[in-house]
Amino acid sequence: MDWWTVVLLTLPTFILLLNTYHKFNYVVKFVYLYVSYIVSVIDIEWSNMPRPAATSQPPRKWPPGIQNSTTGELADLPEVQYRG
Repeated sequence: MDWWTVVLLTLPTFILLLNTYHKFNYVVKFVYLYVSYIVSVIDIEWSNMPRPAATSQPPRKWPPGIQNSTTGELADLPEVQYRG
């Protein structure tokens, strides 16, 4: 059978069952809600995953080296150098 023939036969049957049987309607709603819940949870978990760290940067020493120098009115103070 052709693929379109299968679709054209099952779609009216599905709509007829959906409109006539309340239990079938209940099952369809349950499956829809369950599948949409699973898809949304997977999407949220995937979007909240940590990004991989860049491997092209060299490892850094902590704290970084800081050099402090003053000019102007405070120039007479000794220069302080911090090395990490």
